[in-house]
Amino acid sequence: MQTENPLRYPNPQPSPDCLNPLYQFHPRLGGEITGELSPYFPGNRILLRLDRDPDPPLKIFCKVVHVFEPFDTACVIAISLEEPPAGLEGLLIAKVFDRRFAIAQRLKHGCEYWSRAIEVGLRNLIRCRGSSVLESPSTEVPSGEDSKRWCVGRREARIMVVMRKYYMTECETYRRLTDLQGRYIPWCLGTFHMPWEVPGSKGRPLRWSCPGLLLQYITGFPLERLAYYMPRQAWKSVCEDAAHVERILKDRGLQILDTNPKNLVVWPENPRGPFKVMIVNFAMRNTHKSGTNDLDPKAVKPEPDTEKPEECASLETLHGGFQSLDNVK
Repeated sequence: MQTENPLRYPNPQPSPDCLNPLYQFHPRLGGEITGELSPYFPGNRILLRLDRDPDPPLKIFCKVVHVFEPFDTACVIAISLEEPPAGLEGLLIAKVFDRRFAIAQRLKHGCEYWSRAIEVGLRNLIRCRGSSVLESPSTEVPSGEDSKRWCVGRREARIMVVMRKYYMTECETYRRLTDLQGRYIPWCLGTFHMPWEVPGSKGRPLRWSCPGLLLQYITGFPLERLAYYMPRQAWKSVCEDAAHVERILKDRGLQILDTNPKNLVVWPENPRGPFKVMIVNFAMRNTHKSGTNDLDPKAVKPEPDTEKPEECASLETLHGGFQSLDNVK
């Protein structure tokens, strides 16, 4: 008698012909951790402004399909775009660097759960001290004593700087590793901003926007669940491929990449295999003791003897469609 699999994701039920959805987090109904103000719950419609440099941003609505909580450095959701441009059809992963609901980072930096009152405190700080409070280069975690002396607005300004640096670091990483996308890391299909607003004082709305990445949706399972999904005789080849992926990324300058099994996804290269490994999270190990921080873009180094114009590739838009172009040499 076959018993029900306790590790199967309850949302949604997987079909017999496919593997469970990607990602290391357990899909939830949304808002269970982030609170009632969270826009991240299945079925919700969210407005995105897709970046199309040099053209104006394209406003488009998307529908949230899956929510992958708890959120760490970004809010990770699976979405489908309404009337998608060419190249953005089907399920996509939206990685939103939303300081409001990146719970792990808020707790790490001594910030309380986000609320309208906290947002009002941030705006008051900006109004009194100017935008210079958002230009601090430091992303180090403040000590307990320092954090206690900070006002609510200053804590929120710090987490805003942290999230912005996470976003910039990931953008730079994907640009430098364009040739590895689709095999060792997901395809980066574009960038966007998600506008939002909350009621302010005297009925005036408080408006802001969060940057984000559109990534390839991958069907697979976390490496940490290898023993559950695959027979023992298949473990060796998968683990060898995981070690190969780690070596490739370290050779490209990601020396302190967190290769925890939960950040690695096993996926089928073909319907019947072989199974390959892909890293889906560029989180860095917190190993520094010299005062440097893990968000320094220097953590991603170019290949030796490679000129700057050849080491980066940009996301371009052609005739309204989004695609990643290889380096032009």
